[in-house]
Amino acid sequence: MTAFDASMIPSGIDTLEVLVAWGQLAIYNLNKGITYKEADGSSIDSGLAPLVDVSIISAADNTQRLIARTAFELNASWTSDDSLPLWAFTEELTQTQLPNTFRAPA
Repeated sequence: MTAFDASMIPSGIDTLEVLVAWGQLAIYNLNKGITYKEADGSSIDSGLAPLVDVSIISAADNTQRLIARTAFELNASWTSDDSLPLWAFTEELTQTQLPNTFRAPA
């Protein structure tokens, strides 16, 4: 689990889109290089996938795009417990601290 409170969000983050990008980049910074078994592998493919992946691409419309993918594990009770929103069943990725470079100045 990465301990977090809203005071860590830098003041320049003022839209949901920027908040999500900041969060994905922070998660990537903490977990890059970690893989998990996403599918049964064949002799060609191990079935391993990055836990978190981030890349920047040039899209067909000549814009630059930040692509982010995180594979969050869900607590098994998400399928039977409808008292909570889906995000509440997200399990922690690792036991790490948010680096100072991602925190709002004190």
